[in-house]
Amino acid sequence: MRRRTSFAIVVVLALALYACAGGESDAGPGSSRLPSELVLAGRLTPFDACDDLLDHLQGEALERVGPWGLGSSGYAAASDVASPAGDTLAEAPGAVEAQRAEGQTAGDDFSTTNVQEAGIDEPDLVKTDGETIFAVAGSKLHAVTAGDDPRVLDSLDLDGYVSQLLLVGDRLLVMSEEPGPLAAAMVEDRVLPPGMGTLTLTLVDVSDPGQLSVLEHLDVEGRMVSARTIDGRVHVVVSSAAPSLEFTYPDASTLPESLGTELLAASEREVEAANREIVRRSTIDDWLPSFVLEADGEIVASGPLADCQSVQRPPEFSGFGSLTVLSLDPTEGLAPDESTAVLSDGELVYASSTRLYVATNEWFDPAALAEHSRSMDERTHIHAFDLTGSGAAEYLASGEVRGELLNQFAMSEHDGFLRVASTEDAFGFVGDVEDVESASESFVTVLAEQDGALVEVGRVGGLGRGEQIQSVRFLGDVGYVVTFRQTDPLYTVDFSDPTDPRVVGELKILGYSAYLHPIGHGLLIGVGQDATEEGRRLGSQVSLFDVSDPSAPERIDQRSLGSGESAVEFDHHAFLYWEGLTVVPVQRYDLGYSASAVVLGIDRAEGIVQRATVSHPDAQGADWPAAVPIQRSLVVDDTLFTLSDAGLLANNVDTLADEAWIPLS
Repeated sequence: MRRRTSFAIVVVLALALYACAGGESDAGPGSSRLPSELVLAGRLTPFDACDDLLDHLQGEALERVGPWGLGSSGYAAASDVASPAGDTLAEAPGAVEAQRAEGQTAGDDFSTTNVQEAGIDEPDLVKTDGETIFAVAGSKLHAVTAGDDPRVLDSLDLDGYVSQLLLVGDRLLVMSEEPGPLAAAMVEDRVLPPGMGTLTLTLVDVSDPGQLSVLEHLDVEGRMVSARTIDGRVHVVVSSAAPSLEFTYPDASTLPESLGTELLAASEREVEAANREIVRRSTIDDWLPSFVLEADGEIVASGPLADCQSVQRPPEFSGFGSLTVLSLDPTEGLAPDESTAVLSDGELVYASSTRLYVATNEWFDPAALAEHSRSMDERTHIHAFDLTGSGAAEYLASGEVRGELLNQFAMSEHDGFLRVASTEDAFGFVGDVEDVESASESFVTVLAEQDGALVEVGRVGGLGRGEQIQSVRFLGDVGYVVTFRQTDPLYTVDFSDPTDPRVVGELKILGYSAYLHPIGHGLLIGVGQDATEEGRRLGSQVSLFDVSDPSAPERIDQRSLGSGESAVEFDHHAFLYWEGLTVVPVQRYDLGYSASAVVLGIDRAEGIVQRATVSHPDAQGADWPAAVPIQRSLVVDDTLFTLSDAGLLANNVDTLADEAWIPLS
């Protein structure tokens, strides 16, 4: 077994917050006065050698280890991060420039994954080059011809679950996860913590779709946060929990009841001393996540995912987990020689054409939380990486904002500034729910990169007091923020002066939009939930907004899709907009459970017109098409394809008549 000897892993986690003098205003929406405190965090600290890194980890562990091991204090608390948006209403995103089949153009002849930033691809269940559709259904990868006679060309069995795809030329990267530990000889004697699964990257040669060929497997301890493809390079963000050491624990069942608690306390002291010795005897391999690279069924490389000299740490302890950005060129293979990592955790990823941003929540010691009647202030840390080089992503700067982020759309880079939408006191006080709801407030903060820090240069607050952010979309110099508790305020925010963002418009309607999609000509489509005046959700709805005048946003049409929900509310990849055609998958519960995709025609003149309802037979081909959720839709030439675990259905894009059913069972 050959051990990898060179890694380029740089780390990301420093904190920075800039604020001007003056208190926080309570003036409501539009208040942009910055807080009075000034906090500048130090740079990340690298380690000179493995001994230094091990000393640091052992020292932090010895401060926290007890008779019950490290408990939850060994792992950092994390939140979500996002991916950038800086397009204009005239140029709606959703058609990323993909690799093209000869004579076919992505965005003209076929649709692509609905993404946040045009030109930056995101993982999804289905990809196409205009000639072949590559789709995940159940536990298999299928290659389906997209011509006049659609049929399955070849299939591959996949291990794990949550498989997603990225297509780069004639290479398909399949990303899947398994709940168990990394299955390799190098970790046979290690004890992995609950939830420490294995991320598997599988590189497939699809140059001949009729004969799919697996080239390599890369197994990594951890889970995928997200990934992006930029200019043919794939950047995968991996979050790895620290492996558990083989701690011992008190066993009260072996103690006579008559001896009471004193003997139990003595036993705990004895066990704690033993656990401290286990920490002192630990090696660096006990703390760092590992990888295994396989080709042709043989292990060709394995080892720790990060060289000790590449690991850096933040100024304050942020848990024993690690966050790694793997930068790969699928045309050259999956060897993880170009990566960047940090002793922290992460959940949300946002990428512009030159920057990758990862957001994490502030780590809290559970023991410290227990001593407070209310939670600590919520802070989201944001770390920026440079993606312009040909090697590893290079750490640039870190900053922080108040509150928590909803999803990747909460971040957007534009003209060198990062806009971040967040809600503070999402859980607020430990106790009264009413206090939580009344205390919540949302912000949009503007950060600029200055001397290795993401410095706050502007902020607008007071958005949706007592409510939570439900959706965000940034488009050029304008941002749209939807909050909800009983009604749906849609705020428009002007960022033409990034240092003085201002709320310029507000629209209050019933219900809310969980996803906003620009379609040009000053129009936004919103997919979300209808609701009563008391805030009770009634079911899925699609709204059409006229935002051509940011100071006076208006909903010009609305259509209810029945009780239930749409996957678009939680995953924007489930949404398709194609030349006036909008496809929204829906699961309904009003007349028993049913699943379908609603096809809508949407424009300013006609508003929202329902054109058809598409449903799939079940995997056994039953006539009742009620129970198979449709997950994705795409257009190739004049055919609309919808994907479920049961198969692909082809419909004529003009008449929407059924043309072919391709089972994928």
